[in-house]
Amino acid sequence: MSIFSINDNSSYSSILSQAKASKESKENSKISFANAFLKQNASKLNEIQSANSQTLIKSEVLNSGSNSTLDTNYGLFSEFQNTVHTLKYKQVDLSNSTKMAYGYSVDKNGYMGSDFNKAAGLPEDFKIHKSTLDEIERKAENNSYTSDIKKYLGIDKYYTNIDMAETIKQYYNQFNQIVNHTFNDTNKTSFTETDINSMPKGISELSSDKTIGIMPKNYDKLTITNYYNTQEQYNEAEQLGMFAHINTGLQQLNFTPQSMQTQNLDEDTLKDTFNPDMSVYPQNEDGSYSKEALF
Repeated sequence: MSIFSINDNSSYSSILSQAKASKESKENSKISFANAFLKQNASKLNEIQSANSQTLIKSEVLNSGSNSTLDTNYGLFSEFQNTVHTLKYKQVDLSNSTKMAYGYSVDKNGYMGSDFNKAAGLPEDFKIHKSTLDEIERKAENNSYTSDIKKYLGIDKYYTNIDMAETIKQYYNQFNQIVNHTFNDTNKTSFTETDINSMPKGISELSSDKTIGIMPKNYDKLTITNYYNTQEQYNEAEQLGMFAHINTGLQQLNFTPQSMQTQNLDEDTLKDTFNPDMSVYPQNEDGSYSKEALF
């Protein structure tokens, strides 16, 4: 028999009974919801009514002898409306005031929040911009090695997850060691051009065990063993490694005012170049550079 058949009177009566029962159930649900709503908001309505009653009493005292009257019901409704509007307004402001990136908050100007700084071991007032983290991810995803792998596998992203807080933490620890070596002060927050030019041109690390690309592996366990304060010292260490086949763990550093400018590069060159937007790290009023810009 077809499922659309209603020739059986008993079946038809059953269908009508079910429909009626369903309708009654929905009506009962609506009544239950209304009762629950009134019950949940009764205390709030009582508070507002009490506040309006007090306002009415004060007004009557101040305006004794006057023929003017106040509509308590209107005051109650108006206050309730204002309360609901204020709550909605605050909720909208809250949702729009903070964005999220890499699992952490981002302020309205695009700088990572204090929760990121804490996780990354940065000073509380440190201002690292989200666009810098985006550039780290872009560079890691688009070097020649990862690009070939992605093309071969037919995938869009090589890294399924990048722990940005841990990555920045490892870099910052190494950076602070270099700053302390040069200035004997890890709390230094501004750097002149003379300061920057006095920084090492390279370092040697105890291990050069890194992944291909910009993302290091166990970078926090690497130890700086040598600092090369001049370009000549760095060149000598580089030649020693090349001709003596010695793993010197050499890492070149590029602390220069020029390196803290966003470069105008063609598309092919940009793929293999870390080129963050440096406009988000403006120079100080005295012309010096912030620690964020140097980092």
